[in-house]
Amino acid sequence: MKNKKILVMIVMICMFLGISSTCVFAELLTLEDYDRLDFNNDGYLNEEDAILLTKKLFGMADFEGGDLNNSGRIDLTDTTIYAKILFDASNFPKGDLNRDGAIMQDDYEYALELLNGEVDSQLFVLELSDLNGEGEFTEDDANEILKIAIKKGDLDKNGVINSDDAAIALDIYRYGNETVEQRRVGDMDKNNIINSDDAALILDVYRYGE
Repeated sequence: MKNKKILVMIVMICMFLGISSTCVFAELLTLEDYDRLDFNNDGYLNEEDAILLTKKLFGMADFEGGDLNNSGRIDLTDTTIYAKILFDASNFPKGDLNRDGAIMQDDYEYALELLNGEVDSQLFVLELSDLNGEGEFTEDDANEILKIAIKKGDLDKNGVINSDDAAIALDIYRYGNETVEQRRVGDMDKNNIINSDDAALILDVYRYGE
């Protein structure tokens, strides 16, 4: 809660100061973008990363990266860019409420928490959440997210987890070039890479169930 209020304060300060900048990203963020923007390496882009960037601005944190406009230093322009990225729905798949690059079960769970008032909604963006286009976020939108949510391990997105998915995981391990979505879906042990361990875990789900 406190971190989210700080993020909103940062955005308001930057707007008040009239700071403007340009930063080019793909319409949907790529793995390269996530590697550049996910400062705490948890797979999500959220207020925690923004707070880390702000701490680095004030010399309270030290990590690689953060100079988003390639100016050679960390300043308010970088925090402005980051805020713009978080609030720009075009950077994420529609329904990706936790901003990890894939629509999965945890997005549905987050949607329910939002609707029930169980989480702060400072990062809420209607364009990202209104799947049925009615101009508001309702339980119907949450149900739409559930319908399109991809199961963890279902790399071919056919609704069934089997040896085909394990084979895709191995191909990714051997040849690389996975998408953000594939990384989130296939990274079974959540260590931010897809390798033979993930393929083995997918096979375990196939054999023994979730």
